[in-house]
Parts: sequence; structure tokens; C-alpha cells
Amino acid sequence: MAKVAEGMARIASEIAAARKQRRDFLAKNKAATGHRQSDVESFLQNARSARGKATREQAEHRRRTAKARHADVFSMLLDVQTFRRRADSLQEAEAKKMTRGLQREVGSMLSRQKTSRIRAARENHKEALDTNSRRQGEVRAMLDQFAREGVARRQNHAEFAEAQRKRAAAFMIDLTNGVDAFRDKLARDGRDRAAEIRDHLSTYARDRRRGWPFGVETFKGAA
Repeated sequence: MAKVAEGMARIASEIAAARKQRRDFLAKNKAATGHRQSDVESFLQNARSARGKATREQAEHRRRTAKARHADVFSMLLDVQTFRRRADSLQEAEAKKMTRGLQREVGSMLSRQKTSRIRAARENHKEALDTNSRRQGEVRAMLDQFAREGVARRQNHAEFAEAQRKRAAAFMIDLTNGVDAFRDKLARDGRDRAAEIRDHLSTYARDRRRGWPFGVETFKGAA
């Protein structure tokens, strides 16, 4: 029992020591977190103040730069207007001079174009007449050639048809003669066969009447 009580006392003291150690750790962690939070807040405040100062300086610099640019642009516009008025006056005189020159050149060019167009129209008309005459001659020659070829084709067709008719007539004559000859041959063969059969039958009849023992075999061999 004493050992058990001693062990329980030791465990209780260890638990108490662990709890104390945990409380000390939490207190240190809380203090460190507070210090870090204060440092972060101080850093953010300093950054905001620095950013505001830089923003104000940049805005002032932009205003000064824009003002200087506006002055430069205004001066440049004045120079451009002055130059444009001078250029307009010079250009007006030059334009009038160029217009008169262009009118003279255009009139001359139109006159030359009209003359060239009349000459080209005459040449084209003559060339068209020559071309039409040449094409009419070619068409007439082609039509004559087609007519001659048509006559030749019709003549060749008639000759071919006549030759075909003659060949067909000759073939029919040969076929008729062949059929007649074959028919005559069949008739002769039939008559000869009938005569032979009659001879065998007569021989068989005579053998039957005479009682010849080999008459039947002889007839079969002959058949």
C-alpha cells in the first residue's frame, strides 16, 4: 500500500508539473503573440504613412509634369496655327497656279486622247472589217468542207450498206445451199439406213424360216 501511495503521489506531482509547464508555455506564447501583433501593427502604420507620403509626392510630380506639358502643347499649337496661316496663304497662290497649269495639261491631254481615240476607232473598224471578211471566208470554206465530207460519208455509207447487203445475200445463199445439202444428206442417210434395215430384216426373216441358229446374233451385230 505504501508503494502504491508513493506511486500515486509521484504521478500526481508529475501531472502538476506538466500542467504548470503547459501554463508557462501558454503564457510565453501569448506574450510572444502580443509582441508580434504590436510589431505588425507598427509596421503597417509606418507602411501606410510612407505610402501616403509617396502618393502625395507622386501626385505633386504628376501635376507639375502635366502643367509643363500643357504649356508646351499650347505653345506648339500656337506655332502650328501661325505656320498653317502662312502655309495656307502660300498654298492658295500655289494652288491657283497649279490649277491653271493642270487645266492646260488636262485640255491638251483630252485633245490628244480624242485624236487617238478617233484614230484607234478607224483602225479598229478597218481591222474589224478585215477580221469579219476573213472569218466569213473561213466559215464558207469550213461549210464547203463539211458538205464534201457529208457527201463522202453518205457515199461511203451507201457503199458499205450495199456491200453488207451483198454479203448478207451471199451468206443466205450459202446457208440455204448448206441446209439443202444437209437435208439431202440426211435424206440419203435415212434411205440408206432404211434399206440396210430392210436387208437385215429380210435376212433375219430368211434365217428364221430356215432355222439358222446364228441369225439373231448376225442381225444384232449388223444393227
